[in-house]
Amino acid sequence: MTQVKQDPDRYRANVGLALFSKAGHVFIGRRINGRGAFQWQMPQGGVDKGEDPAVAALRELEEEVGVPEKLVDTLQETEDWLYYDFPPDLKKRLPGPYLGQRQKWFAFRFKGSDSDVRLDRHTPEFDAWRWAQLEETPSLVVPFKRAVYAEVAVRFERWTEPVLGGKVPQAEAARRAWEDQREDGHGKDLADDSCVGCGGDVWDRMIPVFEADGWTCEAPTLFPGRRVKENPPQSLSELGLDDYIAAMSAKRMRLKRRVARNLP
Repeated sequence: MTQVKQDPDRYRANVGLALFSKAGHVFIGRRINGRGAFQWQMPQGGVDKGEDPAVAALRELEEEVGVPEKLVDTLQETEDWLYYDFPPDLKKRLPGPYLGQRQKWFAFRFKGSDSDVRLDRHTPEFDAWRWAQLEETPSLVVPFKRAVYAEVAVRFERWTEPVLGGKVPQAEAARRAWEDQREDGHGKDLADDSCVGCGGDVWDRMIPVFEADGWTCEAPTLFPGRRVKENPPQSLSELGLDDYIAAMSAKRMRLKRRVARNLP
């Protein structure tokens, strides 16, 4: 997102909240009494003077959605602030010297159920809500916020993947599994293990860790593919690039099927 450098003092500090379901969808609410186009948005709210944005995000989450901190995992916080300007007609109606708002955005994973969402916990901001695809949110929000939503959709795209078992994010599940194995004395050196014959299987439990940081990961084995079982090669020189590509594609599909079966 390319922006002209703004004076932060002319923009009100604000937080935006992307609350992801276990299926990778994001919470959107309809502004109270809103009708017509562009009435849907993700929750947001002002940062009080001296308040940490992360604290403000959890406070606003409970105030606007009715979801307490214990029902979410924090996934990501944007490092920088995203800015938008108020349109002229709105600015005339708002008090204060602000040209618009600057937002820190937070991604949360919702651990509760739909019945835990309470729009009336405080003064209501929304009168209806639903789960949506993150990529569709820029087309649902008012136009002057659209560029920010498009940027958020890019930065938080990784969290649209369904979570393993419907309980914790994939990266967290992988980290926990790997830590458990290390405590048992296994998996001390991934690189050495793969070189002596464990191959790509060693990396299956670590792939979500790297993907959560934005990497695209594939894990080849030393002797990949269906033909290995039927006619094992005598050396690696008998294998070609097509064998490895086919093996990685098959492994990827098996992993996706396992994830799908574990969804609630």
